Amino acid sequence: VGFGLTPYLNIETKLPFLKAIKPFGIAYCGYEWSELSVSNPLGSVRESTNYFIYGVGGGVEFVIVDGLSFTPTWQWRGNAEEKVPCYQVISAELTYWFTKQFSVSAFWTHNIGVDAPYEKFGVSKVDLKHGDIIGLKFKIGFLR
Repeated sequence: VGFGLTPYLNIETKLPFLKAIKPFGIAYCGYEWSELSVSNPLGSVRESTNYFIYGVGGGVEFVIVDGLSFTPTWQWRGNAEEKVPCYQVISAELTYWFTKQFSVSAFWTHNIGVDAPYEKFGVSKVDLKHGDIIGLKFKIGFLR
């Protein structure tokens, strides 16, 4: 559960293959509920936590032709839980607007991550490195 803000600039070009360049910032905050499950030779343990989350970042939307855009982004993601490390995420998204209200996007998100000390339940560290998500998004909204 959270709230985010993404202000855009719109720089239109006269080029036939690059209609606009739209740099933007990202700021968000929210609240997260999570559950950590650890299995080791001594048994299995679960721990539920919830905490405040926040982050900042930015990116650039490149409008290639009308209705088609490519958007790379970078984000730093933090939180108020001392056991959960802060980390960075990079992503890229290719979006095609079928109409002014409906689009489909192919995206890739990479968690740069960290190795975090976690001295609990017989675990010495939490490895958050190199998580990748690849997928499709269907969006209903307004063409920017």
